[in-house]
Amino acid sequence: MSDFLSILNVDLIFATIRLYTPITLAAIGAAGCERAGIVNIAREGIMVVGPFIAACIAYTRANHW
Repeated sequence: MSDFLSILNVDLIFATIRLYTPITLAAIGAAGCERAGIVNIAREGIMVVGPFIAACIAYTRANHW
């Protein structure tokens, strides 16, 4: 039992919340689309392409800070 409690610490809980927030937001958006009668089958693609485009733009543009 002590091994389990040593693995389960506050940092792990915070990391889990931080990493699963985008997936949760996409699921909430998908639920809203389905309630409105719109079938959005491109959720995963949007979640993949969005950060890629943002990284490309950040790489090619000047730093504004």
